[in-house]
Amino acid sequence: MNRTYWYAGLFLSLLLPAAHADTPFMLLNDADGFVNLRDVHRPDKIIARLHTPQVVASYGEDYPDRMQYHQISYSATKAPAHFRRYAPLNPPGGLIHASRLKALDELPQFETGAQSSRQQIFRHGSHRIEIDYEPLTRHRFDGLKNGFYHTLEGRPFFGFDGGISVAQLNNLSVNPIRQIKAITVHHRGQSLPFPPAAIGQMLNFNIQGAAIGDENTWYLYGRGGDGAGAYYSVWTLQQGRPTSQFIWQY
Repeated sequence: MNRTYWYAGLFLSLLLPAAHADTPFMLLNDADGFVNLRDVHRPDKIIARLHTPQVVASYGEDYPDRMQYHQISYSATKAPAHFRRYAPLNPPGGLIHASRLKALDELPQFETGAQSSRQQIFRHGSHRIEIDYEPLTRHRFDGLKNGFYHTLEGRPFFGFDGGISVAQLNNLSVNPIRQIKAITVHHRGQSLPFPPAAIGQMLNFNIQGAAIGDENTWYLYGRGGDGAGAYYSVWTLQQGRPTSQFIWQY
């Protein structure tokens, strides 16, 4: 298959679900400023308090026995002082009542601008978010063990469960793998690039949308990978700058 057509097909396959968002991320929503987190096995037992607004990942509703609870995972109990990526394999979690949650795709959204396999653009008034992608080359992979590469430039990557085989890397000209090259926020006359730590090692990822919490707080979210390697990510932005990232591997 022609590489250009395959690459376009990859992009479309990632993009199509965006019409329904298909994101697990939700915001904690309570006028008291906090939400009770309950034990998965004993919903009457409160195990922690999480502060609002905070992004959590939901496994779904009606657990257990149609009591309108979501089983959720979360990244941290409070916002970090500096940018931090959270990508735990077994994040902490519990139950939260559905009335205390609001899905990111139910919030006001940035308008979708130009979309291609190389770039996505989202707009909100004079604000703009640009996401640039690039194909990966074989020499950037390392950590070879038993015929599979497990790291990209020395760090574990997301999107392929169990690593990438030698055969896959030998076939990049036909089936390319892409990663995020840059994310730039144009905010109040400034161009604000995401730090490398906020975009690295994310393979075959696609932005699904940008939700508006308020004029100063935005949530950029999407998903990547395939099958057992699937993962989701959300960045929380304040004043156009990312303050945290939650990568959720379901």
